[in-house]
Amino acid sequence: MFSDPRAHLTSSDFFIADAIGNLEREQKAMATERKARLKQQQQYEAALPLLSKPEHTLLSKDLDILLRYKLGELPGNLRTKNEILQRWQMEKEKPGSPLKPWTDEDEEKYLSLAAKEITLQDTALGRQNEALRQHAISSIASMSEKERRAIRKVLDDLDTQL
Repeated sequence: MFSDPRAHLTSSDFFIADAIGNLEREQKAMATERKARLKQQQQYEAALPLLSKPEHTLLSKDLDILLRYKLGELPGNLRTKNEILQRWQMEKEKPGSPLKPWTDEDEEKYLSLAAKEITLQDTALGRQNEALRQHAISSIASMSEKERRAIRKVLDDLDTQL
């Protein structure tokens, strides 16, 4: 990625370093979102069979699961089954966070972002160079035959110098 540490830094190294910082921030944000959505999905799946059970048959651990599903985390001030049941009865009719499952497409994007390496083409400089190249190509297409012959001569001269 970076050149030899004993060599001088080039402007490319600075552009790549900036792009790496942006990539790392994007990767971290997506990892955080992935973790939260997968946790929410697991809480939903654990609570789903319990939602149809009569309340009087639910165990303390069942009520814990239901409250985690509804609130995200279990409040720390609940000590007895009766307290947990009362809190569940208060929360069960309130709307919870909408479930946004982590899809295969999300996982694909996450994995490609996690594996991505930055090249100069991924930087602002690389994108600007590509835009200039495209501009040059479209400019050449609109030139007269005489102008294109002159450009060919310059290109042929450059090729012989290499």
